[in-house]
Amino acid sequence: MFIKENKMNKKLDKNKDKMIYFWKKFLSKTGCFILKKRVFLVFMIIFATSGYCLFIWYRYVYKPDWDNSRKESYIQEKEKGEIFDKNKFKEIILEFEKRKSAREKNIDGINDIFKLK
Repeated sequence: MFIKENKMNKKLDKNKDKMIYFWKKFLSKTGCFILKKRVFLVFMIIFATSGYCLFIWYRYVYKPDWDNSRKESYIQEKEKGEIFDKNKFKEIILEFEKRKSAREKNIDGINDIFKLK
C-alpha cells in the first residue's frame, strides 16, 4: 500500500513539474514576444482605444437611441427647469450691493478691542 502511494505521489510530482515547466516556458516565450513587439503592441492598443472612442462618439452623436416622443419629453422637461427668475436675480444684486456698501463704511467709530493701551 505504501509503495502504491509513493508511486502515485511521484506521478503527481512529475505532472506538477511538467505543468510548472510548461507555464514557465509559456510565460518566458510570451514575455520575449511582448518585449520584441512592444512598440507595435502599444500602437495597437492606442489604435484600438481610439477606434472604440470614435465608435462611441459616432453612436451617440449620429445615431441616438431616442425616439421622437422621448426627445420631445426631454426638451419639455428642460424648458421647465431653465426659467430665469428676474425678481430673484434683482434681490441677489441688491443684497450684493448692500454688502459692498457695508464693507466700504468708515470704521473709525468702532472700538478696537485688540489695541494695546
